[in-house]
Amino acid sequence: MKHFIKIVTGSCLGTLIALLLVSLIIGIYITSASQRPTELKKESVLLLDLTSFIPEKTGNVSEGQFEFTTETYVGLNSIKKILKQSAEDPKINGILIKSQYAMGGQSTLLEIRNALLDFKESGKYVYSYSDLYSQSAYWLATAADSVWLNPNGYVDLKGYGVAIAFYKEMLEKVGVEMNIFYSGNFKSATEPYRRTSISEPNREQTKAFLNVMEEVMLSDVGDSRNLTMTQLKEIMDEYQGGTAKGSLEANLVDDLLYWDEVESRLKTQLNISENKKVTYVTLEEYLPYIKSDFNVKIKDRIAIVYAEGEILYGTKSKGTISDEKYGKIFDQIKRDKNVKAVVFRVNSPGGNSLVSDNISRNIHDLKNNGIPVVASYGDYAASGGYYISAYADTIVASPNTLTGSIGVYVLFPNARKLLNEKLGIQFDTLKTSPYAVSFSPYFDLDERESNHLQKFTDDLYETFVGIVAEGRNMTFEEAEKLARGRVWTGKEAVQNGLVDKLGSLEDAISIAAGMADISEYNISEYPKIKENPWKEIIETLMPEESTSVHASLSKMESEALNTYNHLRTLAKGSGPQARLPYLFLWD
Repeated sequence: MKHFIKIVTGSCLGTLIALLLVSLIIGIYITSASQRPTELKKESVLLLDLTSFIPEKTGNVSEGQFEFTTETYVGLNSIKKILKQSAEDPKINGILIKSQYAMGGQSTLLEIRNALLDFKESGKYVYSYSDLYSQSAYWLATAADSVWLNPNGYVDLKGYGVAIAFYKEMLEKVGVEMNIFYSGNFKSATEPYRRTSISEPNREQTKAFLNVMEEVMLSDVGDSRNLTMTQLKEIMDEYQGGTAKGSLEANLVDDLLYWDEVESRLKTQLNISENKKVTYVTLEEYLPYIKSDFNVKIKDRIAIVYAEGEILYGTKSKGTISDEKYGKIFDQIKRDKNVKAVVFRVNSPGGNSLVSDNISRNIHDLKNNGIPVVASYGDYAASGGYYISAYADTIVASPNTLTGSIGVYVLFPNARKLLNEKLGIQFDTLKTSPYAVSFSPYFDLDERESNHLQKFTDDLYETFVGIVAEGRNMTFEEAEKLARGRVWTGKEAVQNGLVDKLGSLEDAISIAAGMADISEYNISEYPKIKENPWKEIIETLMPEESTSVHASLSKMESEALNTYNHLRTLAKGSGPQARLPYLFLWD
C-alpha cells in the first residue's frame, strides 16, 4: 500500500511539474512573439510623453514599497539618443509632445529640452499639446514650434517654492524624541525633527537656489515665446495662465484646440486624408531601433558609470548606490586596459556617509592608476552625491543641478516616553562596563553619550571637507567655508570652485576623451541592467492596468507615495548620513 501511495504521489508531482514547465515555455513563446518591436511605418509621429519617472539609464529604477510594475522606464540617455536618431530617420515625420506633467528633475528636463532644440535643426517640426500644462511640462513644451492647449485647460506657470513638513511636535505628542547631531549650520536635513519652521540659514540657501531655478526656466520660456523677463514675472504674479483664455492672451500658447483638431492639423502636415489614422511611435516603442555606435575595430573605450538614487548600505537593488556594487564596477574598469577614461554620471541626493567614503576611495584609486575621471552631474549631486565624486579630475554640472550640501548628521531616536509612559513598558539593566547598554532608543542619552556622537559627527565632517579640499585643490579652510551643509546650484558652484564648468553628459565625455588623448573610442555603460526574466510572462498573464500601482494613481497620490518611500528610507538609514535636506516636487 505504501509503495502504491509513493507511485501515485510521485506521478502527480511529476505531472504537476511537467504542466508548470509546459505553461512556462508556452508563456515565454507567446510573450516573445508579442514583444517583438513595433514596426516603424513611414510618416510616423514620435510621441513624447514624459509623465513617467525618467532615470539616467533605461531600466535603472529601484522598485519602491507597494510598487509592482513591468513598465519600461526610458532613461535620459536613451531619450537623447532617440531624439538625435529620429532627426535623421526618414520614417519619423516630426514630434508631438503630449505631456501634462514632466516627471524628470530640472537638469533632466533641461537636457531633453536642449535635445528637442537640436532636433528642430533637422527641419522637422515639434508640436506640443496638452489638456493642461504643469510648470515643468510647459517649460519643456516651449521648445516646440507650436504650443497648443485644450480650450478648458490652463498653464500652471507660477514660480518655484517648497513646502517642508515639520514633525517635532508630532513626535513629542507620541513620546519620541529625536537626538540630533550635525555639522554645518546649513545642514538642514534634520530641521523637521528639531524645529517647527525654516531656519534663517536654510531660508537663505533655499531662496537662492529657487531663484536660480526660476531664472533658468524663465530665460528659456522668454526666448521661445518672445517674452521679456518682466512680462513673464507679471504673468506669473497675476497667474494669467490659470485659464485657457488667459494663457492665449498672454502668449503662453499659440492656439486653443481639442484633440480632434490637433489630429486634423497633424494629418494636414502628414498629407493624409481625414479618415486615416495618425501613426504614433512612443519612446518605448522606438527603443529597439536605437542604433549602436560600437565599432569593433576600435579598442579604446570610455566607461560611463551611472550612479543614481539613494546611497545605501548593503543594497544591490537597481536605482540605488552601494559601495559593494560600485566597488566591483570600478575594480572591473581598473583591470580593463582598453578603458582610457571614466565619466562618473551622478544623480543622487546622498545617503550613508560610510558608503560615500568607500566609493570616494574607488575614484581616488582609479586616478592613482592613471585613469582620468570626469564627473557629470544630473539633477542632484548633493552631500553624499558630491562626496563620491569630489576626487574627479573635472566636474561638469547643469546650471540648475543641486550640489554641495557638504555636511554630516546623525539621527538617534529616543522612545523612552512612548514605551514607559504611553505603553507602560519598563526596562532594567545589568552591565559589565559603562557603555554596555549605551546608545539605546530605550533610554535617554547621557552627556557622555551625546558628546561621543557629536565628536563622531564632527570627525566625519572633517574627513568629508578634507576630501573636498584635496579633490578641489583648496585649503581646508577654503573648502570648509563652502561646506557647512550649504546647497549650491551648478551655476553657483562654478563660481565658487566646487564645479569646473557647466555642460551636459556629452560635454563630460568630450573632456574625458581629451584628457585620455583619444579621438576614436567606444562607450561602455555601467551598471549593466539585467532584464527581469519574469517580466514578459507577467505582462502576458496580467492585464496592463494591474501591473503597476502607480499607473492608477493621480499625480498627487504618486507624489505622496514617493514622499512616503523617501521618509521610509530615512527611517531605515543606518549610520551617519550625508544627504540633501529634503525632497523636491517641482510641479
